[in-house]
Amino acid sequence: MELILTIAGVTAHVSIPAGALAAELAQSVYASFDVPAAPSLRFRVHPSPESAPSISDPAGDEVDCSVEAGRLAMSWRDGTAWFDWRSASGEMHLCPTLPAFTTALRTSLAFALPDFGAFLLHTCGVVRRGRAFLFFGASGSGKSTVAGLSSDPVLSDDTVAVRVGDGELRAYATPFRGNFREGQWPLPFDAPVAAAFHLVQAPRTFAEPLGPVEAFRRLSPGLMFDFPDPEHRGRLLALAMEFVARIPCFALHFTPTPDLWQTVDAVAL
Repeated sequence: MELILTIAGVTAHVSIPAGALAAELAQSVYASFDVPAAPSLRFRVHPSPESAPSISDPAGDEVDCSVEAGRLAMSWRDGTAWFDWRSASGEMHLCPTLPAFTTALRTSLAFALPDFGAFLLHTCGVVRRGRAFLFFGASGSGKSTVAGLSSDPVLSDDTVAVRVGDGELRAYATPFRGNFREGQWPLPFDAPVAAAFHLVQAPRTFAEPLGPVEAFRRLSPGLMFDFPDPEHRGRLLALAMEFVARIPCFALHFTPTPDLWQTVDAVAL
């Protein structure tokens, strides 16, 4: 099976043998991102039943990463993988499950995208009137809640790709999501970024403007991921600093009611 995934304008060509994992991918959210295009990246997937997870491992979802000479090596409970940015290619040896594939692909893309002027951000993205609003914060801060309060298209309630170009900044849907609308999938679309909001749950809803330095301090924990490689870290942080310098950023103190959109529209539309 050949799967062509386009995320943030970067196309990954994924080769996977026929079997349970290939069948599951064809019926999953990834099918929405199967857009024919010339590949920028290439991956070969090797499902291995021997890599079946051990439920006795409490830290099994943690990915151990190392980088040497531009080659990212990953290992976690469900498998191993590598990605080499020089050849723009990688391989995945993992148990035949969708979560295992997602872990390998998301980690590989997080490493590769800064070379294309883009990065993955742990954020909720909502498109209102043709522009993207990003809501970031730690797990449990309310990203999926904000997505659920929206009647507008949602890029993701967990991970959005951001592209920093010479023109407008753009936010892209990804197949990586949290708990938002189980059974409904994001579509592969994008929109110019209007503003970014750091979520702070509070007794009342109001927006507090943030300068670039404070916005970067709050945004940086949500950057994916902090790989042990100075060159990658430098590219990623430079993109993030440019991002917060070019758009309005706010701390959104909010209660989880639809009224929060009035506050968002008042400061950013």
